Amino acid sequence: MSAEWSPSGERFLVGSLSGVHVWDAASLQKIITYPAGNKLWGSWSPDGTAIALAYANQDLRVFPAWQSLEELVAYAKEHCVLRDLTAEERAQFGLPERR
Repeated sequence: MSAEWSPSGERFLVGSLSGVHVWDAASLQKIITYPAGNKLWGSWSPDGTAIALAYANQDLRVFPAWQSLEELVAYAKEHCVLRDLTAEERAQFGLPERR
């Protein structure tokens, strides 16, 4: 339903009924998905460090624009995750299996 290049031109986002997806422009690899719910639209902040998500119920939320999945995982390990993720949780977030 929407698409927009990041200010640097290195990434782009696509908003749809399935969520807002951020892609690396060079590799065409998906970096992160902000899952559905009722998100319809996303837009970059002018400096590219945040993404605003608009919802069908007229809510607007702003999230950090993670540069990579690894950056998000590092942030989560430092600030959010108090335990190891289960195999099912790792699969849900697109993380590799533990070895």
